[in-house]
Amino acid sequence: MAVETAVTAAIPMSMIFDNFPSLEKAEAFAKKVREHYCLRAQVFMEENQAQEHDRGPEVHVDRVVLVVKEKGVRNLRKEIAWTIAIEEGVEKLVEEFGGVYIGT
Repeated sequence: MAVETAVTAAIPMSMIFDNFPSLEKAEAFAKKVREHYCLRAQVFMEENQAQEHDRGPEVHVDRVVLVVKEKGVRNLRKEIAWTIAIEEGVEKLVEEFGGVYIGT
């Protein structure tokens, strides 16, 4: 039995990455995310905040927006798996640039 599926889920929260050793590493990570995953990634560096908390710059990456308009549970499961794979890929990628994923 086919199940009608029409899901539109806009995810307003960004994935946040922190503790980069330098601004250059944060910018390189953001560039790689934009090029490889086609997600918006922005670097934030507030000088006072970084000095107070001994933190480097932050990178905010837009989360994947899941939009499924096809029929069937199989398609929905495929889209969810794809979304998870992308976010896990970004979380793994940050290690190459010395940062860490801190949450949403």
